[in-house]
Amino acid sequence: MNERKVSPRYAKAIYSLAKESNIQDTILNDFTLILKTIADSKEFSNLVESPIVSSMKKYEVFKEIFEDSISDTTYSFIKLLTEKSRENLIDDIAIEFELIYNEANNRLPVVIYSAVELDDDAKSQIQLKLSEWTKKTILSEYKVDPSLKGGLKIKISDWVFDASVQNQLDK
Repeated sequence: MNERKVSPRYAKAIYSLAKESNIQDTILNDFTLILKTIADSKEFSNLVESPIVSSMKKYEVFKEIFEDSISDTTYSFIKLLTEKSRENLIDDIAIEFELIYNEANNRLPVVIYSAVELDDDAKSQIQLKLSEWTKKTILSEYKVDPSLKGGLKIKISDWVFDASVQNQLDK
């Protein structure tokens, strides 16, 4: 089956189970830990993606790393994925789960680029304006991009608002 179809289905299933037990936050934290662990270790990432390493061996590694640090529900879910030889989808499923969680909790991740580091007052004003405009809780991530020359560039999902000096100069 197409991975684009499978990952959202697994994410919806685990979200539904988490909602029944009122542990959505716990599962989100577990997935965040798993994604960070995969991203931080090239060897672990390669192991998860490897078609050569057996699912059983991958499960043993998952067990060694995560058994005591994630919830029983997430651990059982990982076990199910390895039994179905779908452990290579765990990062996609975790990302889909976060999207579902954010939508259900009226949260919006936003990346804000600026030419220089913004002070706390500027950050709070930007966050307040975005929150008023979108009517959502803003999860902001700030990045410095000296190529902007000044101003801001705000990325919300696939939409980019470019109010940078560089963009004005280009126009």
